[in-house]
Amino acid sequence: MRLSRRYAKDSTPSIIRELSESELRTLFSNGPDHQHFLQEAYGYWFICECNLPVTIKRLRANNQYYLARVPGREEHESGCRFFSVFDELVDVQHQQRTANLNVFSFSRVSSDTPQHEPLQSTGRASKIARTDKLYALVAGLLETARCNEISLARPPSFSREASEIIHASSRYTLGSKSLKEYIFLGFGKLSQAKKLLASRERNWIGRHKPQALLLGHVESVSKDEDDWVIHVKENWDVKLNKKCLVTRLNGVFSLNKGPLLVAAIVSPSGKDEQGKTEFSITRCFVSPVVSSTGFMTIDSNLERIAAKIAIKCLLTNKSQGTLIKPLTPTFIEGVAVLPDFLISNQGETKALEVMGKWDDDIYQERKSRTVPLMRSLHGEVLMVGNHTSKNPEEYYKECLWLFNKELS
Repeated sequence: MRLSRRYAKDSTPSIIRELSESELRTLFSNGPDHQHFLQEAYGYWFICECNLPVTIKRLRANNQYYLARVPGREEHESGCRFFSVFDELVDVQHQQRTANLNVFSFSRVSSDTPQHEPLQSTGRASKIARTDKLYALVAGLLETARCNEISLARPPSFSREASEIIHASSRYTLGSKSLKEYIFLGFGKLSQAKKLLASRERNWIGRHKPQALLLGHVESVSKDEDDWVIHVKENWDVKLNKKCLVTRLNGVFSLNKGPLLVAAIVSPSGKDEQGKTEFSITRCFVSPVVSSTGFMTIDSNLERIAAKIAIKCLLTNKSQGTLIKPLTPTFIEGVAVLPDFLISNQGETKALEVMGKWDDDIYQERKSRTVPLMRSLHGEVLMVGNHTSKNPEEYYKECLWLFNKELS
């Protein structure tokens, strides 16, 4: 087992040194030394017996470090020591003991918002960073369920992806309870979530209040005077509590144009006249999705167009490639690196950037710093929309040409 600097696929690993027997024991242990070792090695890769890289990620919600696959690289062989770490059938409790990664609680809104990253008011919704706890939960859940990947073998499918999300939820805890017991898909399950929390309220002891996660596709989200309203579909609206916190990422998209995915926390919101606890949506995160037939989230309307064209090319060309939407950044030299998409085909993975603000100096300056880091990670960075994003017809043609070329 070796420690290496990051390197592009098909390049020669830049080996720093071999790991000692003591370091190997620590790497695969369950104790506090494991976290300390990952913290010291953060920013580098481990090269396993399969000669494949393994990266280290950090979950800012609880400052825990964990081992992760490098996107676009091959699967580990059964004889590799990392095989069991990444095996989907690994015991859930073992995963929680080794890194305590997937533990979330939304008992109090004020304590869930990082003090060092205040919310930015936009007049419509509060813009949050990817370090936000609810975003971290949703992103982790969708990546674990592989809902951020689309291929010929895994085309968009609501029923399959919903089942995979439920299966993945067994790896997470919500307020010290298994998330699988408190996750609901679709706003038609909102009343069921409230009834379950009310019936089990006495089971929630200690600092965690009763809470559940609801994931549902909706047509739009709007503000009616002082109240937020979720428009699930025609003639079906869900009015939110005045104190409900509505958040979104800082992408170029409209909450009035769906389809959107809403991740809502259902928790106590007060008492009724008889003194019984009332439950309602107290916090929600809104993100656009490619389509209502799947759970692939995107950050902008331009990304949605690009993803739709990529999926069409995948299916029409019967390509063996895969379109991946990364949801959690990789940190290189302290800089968050997150390509808009990854295109994996014929053993090669390329990053794709959708350049929606090519006439914005601040945007261009940021890209000038992050794109070279993407190249160090993925080798090649493709770009689309650099001069066509404001011309729908030309942008469509450019995307179609690029995806037909890369997903043939």
